[in-house]
Amino acid sequence: MIKPLKKRYSISIIILSIFIIIFGIKYIENPYKYSRYSMVSYCQLTIESIKDRKFLKNPNFIKGKKEYERGNYEKAVIYLSKEIGEHDDNAQAHYLLGQIYEEHFINGNKYYAKMAENYQKYIELRRPYGTHLKHAKLKVAQFYVKEGLEKRDTKKLQIAEDYLNSLEKSESSVGMYLGAIYLNAEKYDKAIEQFEKAGNLPSAELKLKYNSLGLAYIRKNKYSEAEKALEVAVLIDPQDKYAQNNLGFTYVQQGKLSKAKLHFVEALRIDSSYENARRNLEWVEEELEKRGGV
Repeated sequence: MIKPLKKRYSISIIILSIFIIIFGIKYIENPYKYSRYSMVSYCQLTIESIKDRKFLKNPNFIKGKKEYERGNYEKAVIYLSKEIGEHDDNAQAHYLLGQIYEEHFINGNKYYAKMAENYQKYIELRRPYGTHLKHAKLKVAQFYVKEGLEKRDTKKLQIAEDYLNSLEKSESSVGMYLGAIYLNAEKYDKAIEQFEKAGNLPSAELKLKYNSLGLAYIRKNKYSEAEKALEVAVLIDPQDKYAQNNLGFTYVQQGKLSKAKLHFVEALRIDSSYENARRNLEWVEEELEKRGGV
């Protein structure tokens, strides 16, 4: 079997692209929309109301909520930060801060680490009940996957995996993020299972699904299955240089050198500085010359 030099397919790019595309875009629906959970949601609301009652008259909390409702988010952050400084067990103050840091620019910047910190505190205070637990868990998980993959932080990846496993598996981004975690952990069968489950995806995420499936199959040396997945990724976005290069790699592994060459050439047409594709193309051309162009 023909095997070019290792690490000529782009696994890290695809894994890290998953959270870049999805992060901050997908939102879990409000629990009240799920009729079968209506009674649970009602109970959560009652429990939260009782727990929150003692904070309702706190001046900083009142001012923070008012500024939030008026859209004065920078002022809201000031008051709510003072509130949790004095009352760190005010779950609603933590959740409002998390929402502000997630959705709005403060002083021209986004503060996703602070978003995760406040949502994490809300989760700790509200576990196992809480009206906004699903949303908070998803957003913390998304951020921790990003941080965990970038910084090789296994603790954050484990927390993210635990949160994702506690959520509705029908939510497409849950499967994509679990797949990314498993792919990074070299649990390829689990990664494939999660990517396969992810449905109803927009085109950008759909491309990532098939790119990721292709990579998982490559790592299992299942090049025929990888070829099928990556062919779909290329059909969705012919301008994806990584999909073109990785598809070429699967053809090489199956001895289809002429087909492989076409995709390496295309990857370089898209980005002439793409070194993986350049090295792969040089290797394939040498092999084809040895075989008389076959």
